[in-house]
Amino acid sequence: MKQFIPLLLLLLLASYSVIAATQEESIQIGLNGEQSSPSNIKKLIYENSKFSITEQDWMRKRLEERFLHYVTFDTQSDALSASVPSTEKQLIFARVLLDELKALNLQAEMDQYGNVYAVLPGNVERKTNIGFLAHMDTATELSGANVKPIVHRNYKDGNDLVVNGKTIVEYAIDGKSLAKMIGHDIVTASGETLLGSDDKSGVAEMMVAVEYLVNNPSIKHGDIKIAFTIDEEIGRGPHYFNLTKFGADVAFTADGAEVGTYNIESFSADLVTLVFKGFNIHPGYSYGRMVNSLKVASKFLDLIFSNDQVLTPEVSKDRQGFIHCMDFNGNVDKSTIRCLLRAFDDEGLENYQKIIKEIVAKLQSEHQNATIETTFTKQYRNMRQIIDKYPYLEKSIIETYKELNIEEVKQVSIRGGTDGSQLSWMGLPTANIFAGGHNFHSTSEFVSLHDMSLASQVIILLAQQDY
Repeated sequence: MKQFIPLLLLLLLASYSVIAATQEESIQIGLNGEQSSPSNIKKLIYENSKFSITEQDWMRKRLEERFLHYVTFDTQSDALSASVPSTEKQLIFARVLLDELKALNLQAEMDQYGNVYAVLPGNVERKTNIGFLAHMDTATELSGANVKPIVHRNYKDGNDLVVNGKTIVEYAIDGKSLAKMIGHDIVTASGETLLGSDDKSGVAEMMVAVEYLVNNPSIKHGDIKIAFTIDEEIGRGPHYFNLTKFGADVAFTADGAEVGTYNIESFSADLVTLVFKGFNIHPGYSYGRMVNSLKVASKFLDLIFSNDQVLTPEVSKDRQGFIHCMDFNGNVDKSTIRCLLRAFDDEGLENYQKIIKEIVAKLQSEHQNATIETTFTKQYRNMRQIIDKYPYLEKSIIETYKELNIEEVKQVSIRGGTDGSQLSWMGLPTANIFAGGHNFHSTSEFVSLHDMSLASQVIILLAQQDY
């Protein structure tokens, strides 16, 4: 018997070492940024959590692998392209996602436009088919090519996020958000490009949620509909989205911002395109004959920017709308201006249309040898008018957030739109849940892998609902 005692002691010491190493690893994961005891970390971070520490660590690891891979695909859309999708490179990423879904044994297909549809079959009967969507394209404002994602480990409070001596995210500006990420692993780009968190965060979160459900077949859920969409950033994606093929009764886009926020209200949006036609002739012999379209178009911009009734984006906030003249090109013979009109209600849009029509009429009377063609294009409408008819959507989001111990839960009216803005009006009520990203459409874009893990957990819990 005595000969087994040393062996028993060795086994006990080995067990203690494993436990200690596991506890040390929990601290290094950086969930609160302090050298607290493991029990304190669990209390601060995992209290009331529906998922174990091991499961959450797995999610973060898989999210990091997927997200850092996904952002390397250049999927920038192009508003000036007439093709569908607007850029061929979106199809490259779509095929990658299609293959990954099939590798998880989901029923998956890609349509002729590049939208990817998939179904995770249910293991119980549900009255309602729930869908989740994220868009594959990235914003047009900045390059999404050659993205170099950087992981900033175990974030320390008060620090800027710096890459090669260049400040990417400044604490003085984003400190309120960064203060909630102490100990987190945060991803930025190099400062030269977009990161692409909008909306590859949502894509990765959905993929990890699906992978988790596939690996845990005992979790009860109905059929879960998955879609990855094209051209959301230019407002065209839903025009080519097949609701019948998708097959959901209600849906959620994973395209929101910080943890705890959700969106059931968006801007209403129109686009106005103005074409100014002049007459070009040799400038040395143009007296009384030349009509310079650039001159007339420039006057239009002057009258917009000097109008007391018009707000532009840089001075608009909260529930104020704006006119955003974002594109101006041309020559003597022909010039084109494109402006976005944004308001939370139809009356606001109608007022902006009225102002533009009045300015055009004034310019036309002053420059009778020029012609001005004005085209208003409806883009999307405030989704709240639809989603308010389905109050259980908002209720389920709030309850799910609270179930995950998210303390700050708030509805944020989007000063923009999502695919859900159009899908809701097409007959598929679609609310928006957080994806965790910050500073979208800029080189200062960043996202916490810990927050992304929480977003995946939200998707997993929402997928089990029945309405």
